[in-house]
Amino acid sequence: MDYNYFEDFKAGNQRVLEFCIQQNRSSLLFFAYKFIRDETVCEEIVADSFFKLWQHRARMTDLSHIQYFLFKTTKNACLNHIEKEKSSPFVYHGLEGIDQQDDRNIQFDMIYAEFIQLLCAELDKLPTQQAQIFRLSYLEGYSTEEICTLLNTTANNVFYAKSKVLSHLRQRFGRNDMLLALFLAPYLFQHL
Repeated sequence: MDYNYFEDFKAGNQRVLEFCIQQNRSSLLFFAYKFIRDETVCEEIVADSFFKLWQHRARMTDLSHIQYFLFKTTKNACLNHIEKEKSSPFVYHGLEGIDQQDDRNIQFDMIYAEFIQLLCAELDKLPTQQAQIFRLSYLEGYSTEEICTLLNTTANNVFYAKSKVLSHLRQRFGRNDMLLALFLAPYLFQHL
């Protein structure tokens, strides 16, 4: 989205909103799923975030503000949902309640969601069991033994699948990018 699209968005052009939804929806869904493991609830939260963006479009200052607003709104809605499930109120503070640390966390979450989206797009190109083993191991933290039990397979198959996926990712992203991603992975997943 360039400056002209941004101005059209602020002016109320719904086609630009549709483009914005197309560009950001999957990252926001993944981001919401990190908090709430219910796809239907995540869909509702993300749809509501776009609705709120549309309501507040005149307040947006630039393209990065739109993306930040979407992630912040989605995060707040997820936290509200979690608190509601616990039957205790959680107060939404809106944009006024954003501090510098929260800003850094949202930026990190945006980068993380984009990274995982790229990773998942590559995993979708692989055989189903290899991708499933990689997701269970690296993204969900299951041990080799747990994966063997879940998928009714052997440890050798798990190791083989993981090595095939890592080989594919190295080819796709290059050795340096892959090493950086693997180096950052523990920090990324610890941050969740």
